Formats: sequence, structure tokens, C-alpha cells
Amino acid sequence: MESNMKTEENQQSKPALFKLFVLAEVILLLIIAAIWWFLGEHSIRRFTDISFLVGVGAMLFGLILYSGTRGSTGSFGYQFAQTVNDDDMHKRISRDWKERFYTEWLIVLFIGVGVFPIIIGILADKILG
Repeated sequence: MESNMKTEENQQSKPALFKLFVLAEVILLLIIAAIWWFLGEHSIRRFTDISFLVGVGAMLFGLILYSGTRGSTGSFGYQFAQTVNDDDMHKRISRDWKERFYTEWLIVLFIGVGVFPIIIGILADKILG
């Protein structure tokens, strides 16, 4: 019964993560299009440069968010964990790992978000440039 609840919880979190990824990509592509359209010439080279810079900026933003969350809770002398309960040791350790290393998904998400505009820029340069 409890494993079914965990499976349902994992299945529900995957679409939410995908929706967040797609939303971030749409926002980044709108930013790229706005910068390309309103500032300067409308060349493919300019588009690829802007795509690269916005992609790297998204990765750096994720790194800054990650380092901020890791810096605030990275000291093992100060860790918030809800592991003091009546569960068996395996469940407590599993919950502790999920709580401590949940922010690693943040950096993975922003790396993925940042790589996509870079790839779009490279493909635009190779195909249209």
C-alpha cells in the first residue's frame, strides 16, 4: 500500500518537473527572441551569440541558486531533517537523503534548461548560417 503511494507521488512529480522545464524553456526562448529582435541586427550569427549567452546565464543562475541553498544548509552541524520518528532505519535514511540532496535536482534542471538554447543556437548556425 505504501509503495503504491510512493509510486503515485513519483509519477505526479515527474510531470510537474517537465512542466517547469518547458515553462523555463519558453521563457528563455522569448527572452532570446526579444533581445534579438529589439537590439541590433537580425542575423543568424547574432541569434546564436544571444542563445549562447542566455543559455550560459541560465546555467549560472542555477549554480547560484544551488550554491545558495547548499551554503545555507550545507553545514552538517546544521541540518534540518524529519528523520526522528517511528519508521524503520531504511525509511529514515531514505528520507534524510531526499531532504539533504533535493537541491541537486535544481542544478540538473538549470543545466538542462541552459543547454537547450545553446543547442538551438548551434543548430540555427549550422542550418541557416
